Amino acid sequence: MESSTIRVDAHHLSAKLTPPDSSSPLFLDLHFLRSGAVRFRVSEQQPRYQPLDLLMKEGMEEGGST
Repeated sequence: MESSTIRVDAHHLSAKLTPPDSSSPLFLDLHFLRSGAVRFRVSEQQPRYQPLDLLMKEGMEEGGST
């Protein structure tokens, strides 16, 4: 059985949790926004992190502005 791990920084918490009755882990991501809102995601696959400049470029391309 794998152990659970947790990583925390100022505005982000990520955790890998393995439930006792399951063989596959769950991945939890919490993002704390300045507005006071909290965004979260739970998935069965480990999230892939991309550099901020790549995310901004993709967002501009999807939005239609350059």
